[in-house]
Amino acid sequence: MKLLKKGAEADIYLTEHRGRRAILKVRKRKPYINAALDERIRKTRTLREAQMISLVKEFGVPAPLVLDLDITKYAILMEYIPGTTVGTMRPFRLVDACGQIGSITALLHKNGAVHGDITTSNFIASRNRLYVIDLGLASRTQRNEDYAVDLRLFREILSSGHAKSAEAAWRSFVRGYVSVIGRPGYARISKIVADIESRGRYATVV
Repeated sequence: MKLLKKGAEADIYLTEHRGRRAILKVRKRKPYINAALDERIRKTRTLREAQMISLVKEFGVPAPLVLDLDITKYAILMEYIPGTTVGTMRPFRLVDACGQIGSITALLHKNGAVHGDITTSNFIASRNRLYVIDLGLASRTQRNEDYAVDLRLFREILSSGHAKSAEAAWRSFVRGYVSVIGRPGYARISKIVADIESRGRYATVV
């Protein structure tokens, strides 16, 4: 078993399952949180993530297959998706991929779900498809405000991590989003994004 990523909430390992490569995600103990509360949080989030992975696949969103779930160890064993993360792509490929990210994000929103951590690192191009990964913060919701947070986060990620192609990538994302959610739906959510940003600017000035 090989450690691939050491995160604030969980560690990601490359392992094997029935002779094939697999990904093991294990949520870590947070020593600064009460032990009983920490255990409850890790169990709840582990179960919710497994459920959300299965749910988004029902929506038609490509995502890793859950191979096993161990609540007692706060662990999810998932299908290994070989490929390239969107965040490491060359600018012209990234811009194109952002259109697909927009479509996937809209498909989640249309079905009453948010990813919660929409970044270019959480999408993998594999086998001519774009897979969404890391659904640890995903949840069900019908609130446009929650959908707006997904959009605002992604735009911030583009501005901070892909500055040279941020504008073109965002336009591509919006085209993909609108193709699924429709222009009126996007208009409602983008207005909320603007409201959130204006409140942020006001808070900074004050």
